[in-house]
Amino acid sequence: MWRLESDQMGQRQMRIVFITLIAAATAACGAGAPSTVPSAVPSPSPSPTPRLAGCVNPRTVTTLLDLLQSQDLSTDPLGDPVACYGSAPLTFDATWYGFGEADCPTAPEPAWLACSPYSLQPFGDTRKFGAPELFVAVDPSVSLSVLFTESFPQIRVTGHFDDPAAQTCRETNQPDAQSLAPVAVMIERCRGTFVVTQVMPLQP
Repeated sequence: MWRLESDQMGQRQMRIVFITLIAAATAACGAGAPSTVPSAVPSPSPSPTPRLAGCVNPRTVTTLLDLLQSQDLSTDPLGDPVACYGSAPLTFDATWYGFGEADCPTAPEPAWLACSPYSLQPFGDTRKFGAPELFVAVDPSVSLSVLFTESFPQIRVTGHFDDPAAQTCRETNQPDAQSLAPVAVMIERCRGTFVVTQVMPLQP
């Protein structure tokens, strides 16, 4: 009799343990299961908080262009991207627009930063003329081959202002016997250039 009750208790305990294991496994699977809702254009990761109050946190190239074009730098630093963001990485969506080479008579160096042919337009805007543009440079380590598979590719871009290479910007030639731009002017111009460090294609 004792043996029968003992066997029954053992079976009951095994069933409890088995049910507990199933419940735990189900909860773990539910917690780690990815969402089944597709997203053609996922939201970009939040960019760092701007250094100055009033500087926007750009999620599209349009918000960044509005900031840079709406302020008078002589009286308000909020239009200065270096003052707003320093060299912090920024991520936003845009339309890629640019060509393979630029005509820079003064032969500024480094050419990839001071004489770049590339620009970004608002996301979804594929006009050849008339669209607002943010002229950008592309870090030499970034491959652009993925951008030349279609016209006006829609992209998520990460980059920064105030690239370290800006400190080496110089003009090396000036036509018509004019003087070269002061080194300090060239450095500040390059510091205010957005340098692309990562590109990810998106669906429009």
